[in-house]
Amino acid sequence: MIIFLQLLYGCATGKHSDIPDDNAMTSIHQYLDNKGWWRVQFVKHWPEGTSAPFNYDVLLADQVIEPVLEHNRERIALWRFHRRAARDAAGSKFSFIFYSSLEDAKIITEEIVNNEMVQILSEQQVIERIRVDRLEKVKLPDIADTSDKVWPEEIQKSWPYFIMGVSQSWLALINELTDRYPFPQDEDSFEEMLIYYTEVSGRVDHYWSNYGGHAYIHHLSALFGYRPVGIKF
Repeated sequence: MIIFLQLLYGCATGKHSDIPDDNAMTSIHQYLDNKGWWRVQFVKHWPEGTSAPFNYDVLLADQVIEPVLEHNRERIALWRFHRRAARDAAGSKFSFIFYSSLEDAKIITEEIVNNEMVQILSEQQVIERIRVDRLEKVKLPDIADTSDKVWPEEIQKSWPYFIMGVSQSWLALINELTDRYPFPQDEDSFEEMLIYYTEVSGRVDHYWSNYGGHAYIHHLSALFGYRPVGIKF
C-alpha cells in the first residue's frame, strides 16, 4: 500500500530583501553563516528508445521533496530543483539542491534517502541510484558557488533567489493539480500511481506550452522593463 502524503503549501524558507538597510544586511549574512550547498540526485532508469522520464520528477517532487521542505522550513535557507535528460554518461537526473548547515544537511539528506517512496521507486528500479554529497565539511559556502561562472558576480549571487522562486512555483502548480485531480482512493497499485503522475506531468506540460509564454516569460520580461534578451535553449 502506497501512502499518499497530504499536500502542503508555503514552502518558502528564505527571503531576499530588495532594498536592505544595514541591519537587514547584517541579519541576512548572519543567517547564511556556516551554511553551504548540498545536492541529492536521483538517477532514473531510462531505457533506450523511450522518452525522457520527466514524469518521475513530478512524483519525486510531490511525494519526497514537498514533505522535506515542510518538515525543515527553518533548516533550509535556499533550495531549487534541477532536471536533466541527455543520452550521455549522466543520463536522466532529478536533483534537489539546497543551502543549509552541515548538521542540517545530514538530517535532510537522511530524511530523503529513507523516504518510503524513494525506497519503493528504488525497489521498482525507477531510480537506479541516489547520489548525495559527502557530509564531512562545507565545500560550497558561497551563495554563488552553484551559479554559472560565466555570469557576472551580481547575477551569480542573486540567481539562487530567482530559481528558488521558480522551483516553488512549479511545485505549487503540481500541488494545485493533485488537489484538483486527486489520486483515486480505490487505486493503490504502483502501476496506477505511475499512470497518475504521468497524467499530472502531462497537465504541467500543457500549462507550460499554452500559458507559459504569458504567465511566466512575459511577466519576467515585464519585471526587467521589456528590455531585449537573447535566448539560447
